[in-house]
Amino acid sequence: MQAATMPSTKDDRPAKRPRLNGIAKTDEKTDANSKSNATSLKVLSWNIAECRPSHDAPAVFTCEQAILREILSHEAHILCLQECSSASWKPGCLQQTYDCVGASESHCGFTQLWIHKNLFYQPLESKGPSVAAVVLVGNQSLGISSSHLAPSKENAPSRLKQVTSLVQCFSATPNFVMAGDFNMRQVEDKAVEGLGLQDVFKVVGCPKTANFTWDSHQNKYHGPDAFSFKCRFDRMYFSTAQQKVSFELVGNQPQVVTHGPKKYKFYLSDHFGMLCTLQLPAAVE
Repeated sequence: MQAATMPSTKDDRPAKRPRLNGIAKTDEKTDANSKSNATSLKVLSWNIAECRPSHDAPAVFTCEQAILREILSHEAHILCLQECSSASWKPGCLQQTYDCVGASESHCGFTQLWIHKNLFYQPLESKGPSVAAVVLVGNQSLGISSSHLAPSKENAPSRLKQVTSLVQCFSATPNFVMAGDFNMRQVEDKAVEGLGLQDVFKVVGCPKTANFTWDSHQNKYHGPDAFSFKCRFDRMYFSTAQQKVSFELVGNQPQVVTHGPKKYKFYLSDHFGMLCTLQLPAAVE
């Protein structure tokens, strides 16, 4: 499906598509002199490890189908996916509901950005392993990106350059969300947040249930002999303060499959995904 052109003025906006649950405006009195038309948006980001099965999964298990079921079960408006197997990986069940904005090759697989068909959007030109777009939400524009940044501890300077370039990509869209596998360590937080970004994990109070998106003590995806450690590699950042935000991990519950006499317990990816629902104040009409 061809991306719709973002409107330049209120009068030349294209006819609205049927509204998606959570996108419809709701009028709420905020005080005696102002009115807020709030819009809710749900963003899911996940490194899906090219849909390769876990070391502990039975040979008959179809990992891709299980990952797609998990993704669709959350009914997100935006999908930010990393480590897709190819630029042309476009499962039919996703295409029924979403448009694939584009794919960008990273150090491992491809980064993709999917936007619900009920939303108008315009792709943005971005450098590096990211895909970006501007989405029309309610009566305002929101930038959105999916990224898979450079790996390993020593590449922190490269990651900061990649994030800086992505922020510049949104120069004409001050309200934006950046999501993906950033491969970041905690020591990098200050520099990235110094670009004016807010870490959604911190915005919601650093919930212990979402401390780590990589936990190979718990998740033996790469087998029992793999080095075990914990890290919050995956991030979501806001450019502006959000009034209401919820945040949780997805794909962080093991699959339990019985095949023959044996019961298997394993995870769908070596990363846990992130699901964020944010409430955006609509632009003043």
